[in-house]
Amino acid sequence: MALAAPVTTGDQHASGFVLLAWGLFASAIGWGLITNFRGFADTYTRTAMSSSSGLRRIPPWKWLPRKSAEQEVAERRTLVRFIAIPFAIIGPFVALAGVVETVRGHIGISRGPALPLPFALFYIAIALVAIVQYWRRGGFFRHAAEQGGWTRVTAVVAALGMLSFGVFTALGETTLGVAGWLVGGLAAVAMVTSVKTAGVAPPAAEPTTSTLPEPSAPTDPDEEDGDDDAAFRWL
Repeated sequence: MALAAPVTTGDQHASGFVLLAWGLFASAIGWGLITNFRGFADTYTRTAMSSSSGLRRIPPWKWLPRKSAEQEVAERRTLVRFIAIPFAIIGPFVALAGVVETVRGHIGISRGPALPLPFALFYIAIALVAIVQYWRRGGFFRHAAEQGGWTRVTAVVAALGMLSFGVFTALGETTLGVAGWLVGGLAAVAMVTSVKTAGVAPPAAEPTTSTLPEPSAPTDPDEEDGDDDAAFRWL
């Protein structure tokens, strides 16, 4: 949301490119989730659950009641689609405002302040860690790239977009950083709608134990007769 708020008064104007980038990305995310285009909401929900499964082992998430995998996916999908409604509504208007500002000549934004070298390296390192997490075994980018073709291309472009956003923003090249963010974000949306989710499953439900009583061993009729004879002898 912060990228969509460079509006000031006086002679300064909002950056048309930033508004257009934010509007396009918000529209793609919002309408993709609401309409569940090509299973976008399903894949997004399952991927988010898989990446956050480690939180279930620590408090307070550890204390939450457990539900079946399919029930939890359905509830989270409904919540995600509800949250996407404001983005789907506001996104097209922000994109239209970006087009208007671009036509008026207010395309880019001035160069931002470059971060000091230690902070810039730390900022870039955060972007690299995030990319490595997605490319590790079981990560979503790795899973998409293994399917080859168009899906692999979108995974690579999304990773490069994330990296360029971190690098250019740290160096003060805000317009180039926003461009990388837009290209990477749209590539990630295309990747989610193209990837096959066979390898992305929700966290497995905890196993349950059966409470049915074990069947008793059959008794031998001859043994029962022997017990009766022994009882008569004691009488």
